[in-house]
Amino acid sequence: EQLVISRFPLYLIILVKVFCYWVSVGLPLIIIFPIIALFLEININVIGTICLSLIIGTISFSFVGILGAGLVLGAKKSNYIVMLLIIPLTIPILIFGVSTTNFALNDLPTEATIYLQCMALSFLIAVVPVITSKAIKIYVE
Repeated sequence: EQLVISRFPLYLIILVKVFCYWVSVGLPLIIIFPIIALFLEININVIGTICLSLIIGTISFSFVGILGAGLVLGAKKSNYIVMLLIIPLTIPILIFGVSTTNFALNDLPTEATIYLQCMALSFLIAVVPVITSKAIKIYVE
């Protein structure tokens, strides 16, 4: 409630919270991935592409998680609602990320799948803060 009545716009607060969540959860995964990739004997030329895909994918998952959390505020059986809302949004991100990894490992061009991941991320950046801020305002009232 304090964040809703603050002088900052709620969508900006949500963007900062998503970024902070990503820094605490997604960034350590991306930092540790090159070390794990060397243990798995993944080609060094591919590691950069997969790291880029991980960056885009983890940020997208952070936005989807915040959207799901914001939409189920006050629901009694929120576990089922979250699954129904989040799974359709995460499947395209997973498909594009796995496709990027497969293309990179097979020395195929990965630009198209990375562009599709960026498209999904751009959509989430534009839509999620607005929807989540409206849902929080409705819950507070």
